[in-house]
Amino acid sequence: MLSLVGVGGAEAIIPQVHEEFVTRMHWLDDQTFAEIIVVAQAAPGPNMLFVPLIGWRLGGLSGIVVVLAAYLLPSSVLAITVGRFLHRHHAHRVLTRLRSHLRPLGGGLLIASGMIVLQMVFSHGSNTRFENAMPILAAIVTIIVTMRTKVHPLLMLGIAGLIGVFTR
Repeated sequence: MLSLVGVGGAEAIIPQVHEEFVTRMHWLDDQTFAEIIVVAQAAPGPNMLFVPLIGWRLGGLSGIVVVLAAYLLPSSVLAITVGRFLHRHHAHRVLTRLRSHLRPLGGGLLIASGMIVLQMVFSHGSNTRFENAMPILAAIVTIIVTMRTKVHPLLMLGIAGLIGVFTR
């Protein structure tokens, strides 16, 4: 189900994955979930790396296979089917308007994902104001720098990590 609502990429489903696996099913705790997200974002590769990491945490190699199949197959079948339909009817007025109205949805889901991760950082972080402000400051600086320059966001992530190591 989650792969079908992942408009905007895998990061867009992080809030719902958190709701299902942490809040509803209690298969993971907040800290483990946050660690999986951090490892997935820091590692090179596809943005959806957190999906197989959750499967590995819950069921080892077979968990990876099941989670990847459940995540990739429904959305792939839908994408191929819809892609063929859109290719045939790409200029239709209703479809053009629908595409333009779905763009903000992806952005909103990505913002919600960031809020969930920041919320987890605050709930497990230190009680000092400086350390609690660091994730927000790092996010703001990263947004500004990546929007105004050609600096890669992963470089900003590395710098934020180094600052975190040296300020503890």
